[in-house]
Amino acid sequence: MRPRRPLATTYRGLVFLTVIGSAAGSVVSAALFLFRRQCEPIISTLLPLAIRIVLHRGFIYHPEKYYWIAAYISVFSALWFIAGVWTIARKPSDDRRIDRALRLRMRPEARGAPLES
Repeated sequence: MRPRRPLATTYRGLVFLTVIGSAAGSVVSAALFLFRRQCEPIISTLLPLAIRIVLHRGFIYHPEKYYWIAAYISVFSALWFIAGVWTIARKPSDDRRIDRALRLRMRPEARGAPLES
């Protein structure tokens, strides 16, 4: 059996996380914009509950802020995509930096244990 590498350390994994994350956010945002009548009861129930659980403070939902909430999801989806592309672009230099640090750490062990006096 071939050992598996963590998803965020390979190009395929980074592309997968970038595309799936930004596509999911875009689909949710589009659904919120297109199907307000169906989505607003869900948002008005789940959003205050989620904010109470995550931020430990109350939130009062106002219907006039519905489009702002949908826009936040769209903006965060775009930010996720930008962060993913940035990470993919920086991967080669990060890999070289990590390899250099590991080689420096391994160098004394490769020559043998130091002599104790």
